[in-house]
Amino acid sequence: MMEPVADRAAVSASASKEIALLGASVLALTLSGQFVHQRLGSSAFFLLIILCACGAARAAVLCGRPDRPGALVIVLVVAALLRLTMLGADNYFSSDVFRYVWDGRVQAAGINPYRFVPAAPDVAFLRDAAIYPHINRADYAVTIYPPGAQLIFFLITRLGDSLLVMKAGLVAFDGVSIVALMAILRKLGHPPAVAVAYAWHPLPVWEIAANGHLDAAMVAFIMLGLWAALAARPLLAGVLVAMAAMVKPIALVVLPALWRPWDWRLPAVVMAIAIVTTLPYLGVGLGIFGFWPGYVTEEGLASGDRYWLLSVLQNLTGPIPGGTVLYLVSALAVLGGMALAASFRRDRSPEAAIAGAAWLIFTFLLLLSPNFPWYFLALAPFLALTRQPAFWAMTTLAFLLYDVIPDDRVMTLTTRQNLLYGTTLVCLLYSLWIALRRSKQAANGDAPT
Repeated sequence: MMEPVADRAAVSASASKEIALLGASVLALTLSGQFVHQRLGSSAFFLLIILCACGAARAAVLCGRPDRPGALVIVLVVAALLRLTMLGADNYFSSDVFRYVWDGRVQAAGINPYRFVPAAPDVAFLRDAAIYPHINRADYAVTIYPPGAQLIFFLITRLGDSLLVMKAGLVAFDGVSIVALMAILRKLGHPPAVAVAYAWHPLPVWEIAANGHLDAAMVAFIMLGLWAALAARPLLAGVLVAMAAMVKPIALVVLPALWRPWDWRLPAVVMAIAIVTTLPYLGVGLGIFGFWPGYVTEEGLASGDRYWLLSVLQNLTGPIPGGTVLYLVSALAVLGGMALAASFRRDRSPEAAIAGAAWLIFTFLLLLSPNFPWYFLALAPFLALTRQPAFWAMTTLAFLLYDVIPDDRVMTLTTRQNLLYGTTLVCLLYSLWIALRRSKQAANGDAPT
């Protein structure tokens, strides 16, 4: 029996009101975030983050129906307010954005950003009181950011040599991500308002609008690349994802999901983009790698201290001879196997391409186990494109990694990592169990539950 038109209209209006209420709540919680964090501590702030993520998740469910007039307008208005109001937030979580402005300024002066550390006498004339004192590693590290990122720094600082302009430029990239995500959802036959899962999620709001992280540009290029792939424009997709990788190399793991076996054009396009973006900076030779060698050591990537799965294993077994090498070889084998499976899959549907890209990013992040929340931005748009509890757990619990308030009572980093990655694995196992159960029911001809 069909639902009466009047009843459907009443349900739709009620859902729109709930979406609006959720948006107002997420906005209010976000605006109080820094006050809560600094006055009440990390535990209260983290609870606030969970509430915001739950609001975004609930709104995504409500927006999943096509009969939600006005839902998209509410989603976009709240998303814009979240970002505009957080642009002025203090950057005490991370100082990376100050280096972005500095690198753009150095390039505008005609100097290769890979040549001098900020404290070098050669660039002393570029120092000021607003940017220079806040640059991290200023006395021993040249820039770590790839050539694609440097081009973005230069272009944004031509609009204004300030923190606010840089953050606004990165928020503009975030806006591109939301628009591309809505276009992808339309192509998949889903309401574009489902983009609320990303647009209201606390991770892009805090890590892009408030903290001004470069990952916004990487995400934008990835989303545009996926849109181009779904529009049957594989070479354009390759160009866009290659640009994402030249902004931040994490994006490389998306390429296998876009490649058709034995098609040489996509690798050629990726190589061409790498060459073109690198050429302006090759005057420093191998210095083009910037601070990466030092970063690998500093962050425990070389010693193996960074890798959560390896740490858990060695806590159970004791030190494993050559454990770091074995772990890295195993991790590369897993990612390589997944990349081959994504490239040679029989299912060439858009859904399969998106799922392949999402799982490659998720697995890379789990194996790398970053200590910084903004790394997980690469996974955040896929919250709107897939229904994976593990993705929600990873992107939301990433805020556990922050410990930036002096004298704040927080758990040890190991405990926080265990909560983040352990909960993510539990959610992953739950999803696998549900999928296996449904597969068995389908094989037996039972109705799914």
